[in-house]
Parts: sequence; C-alpha cells; structure tokens
Amino acid sequence: NREILLELLEQCDWNKAEVSRRIGVSRTAVWKYMKKWDIPLKMPS
Repeated sequence: NREILLELLEQCDWNKAEVSRRIGVSRTAVWKYMKKWDIPLKMPS
C-alpha cells in the first residue's frame, strides 16, 4: 500500500530500481504505483 511504498522509498533513498528489486516488481510497476497513489517521482525537498 501507499505507506509501505513510501517507507521503502525512504529506506532506498528514493532509488526506484532498488525498491522494485526488494518487492519483486518491475521499475515501471513502481512508477505506476507512485502515480496511482500520488507520490512524487523525486524525493521531496
């Protein structure tokens, strides 16, 4: 869910390739989840 994805992004310094490896999906899927759940594609300042 959104909270888990945000937590993983923070753990991986917003490296979407690393997040995708950890959860076993493609990088494209991570991008789609981020768009679906309105998560910014870059780390917020």
